[in-house]
Amino acid sequence: MQSHLTGPAQPRIKAKAHLSPLTYACGIFFGLAYVAARIVIRNHEAAGMVKAGLCVLFAGAFAYFFWRSERDLLASNDELEQKIRTQAMALAFPLALAIVMLLGALESAGLSPLQPVDYWLPVFWSYFIVLFWSKSRYR
Repeated sequence: MQSHLTGPAQPRIKAKAHLSPLTYACGIFFGLAYVAARIVIRNHEAAGMVKAGLCVLFAGAFAYFFWRSERDLLASNDELEQKIRTQAMALAFPLALAIVMLLGALESAGLSPLQPVDYWLPVFWSYFIVLFWSKSRYR
């Protein structure tokens, strides 16, 4: 009879990360709110409060969608994957702030390679770059 200490090693089965149906619904709502905000912002006849309200709506929808998806992914991952994702979020936030500060300084100097409306591109991708880097460190 083998004890649990000397028995053969059991293969570790990694649970598949999944998102809840509510998270998918939040993602769809964010996408629709974004499209609606972009259409209304370009409409010169829309009132300023309507434009501002839609901007706040889609930004809030994105924040809630991001929070829900990260919460679902962290809950369905093992400890190492949780550590990697948490580290990526912790590193991506100051990196995003540094990118915005750099682009703002370049814009003030008239040297910015991007228009201010396009600043979201490097800020958005900073999380995924740091996540890839964090995963490569532990693999």
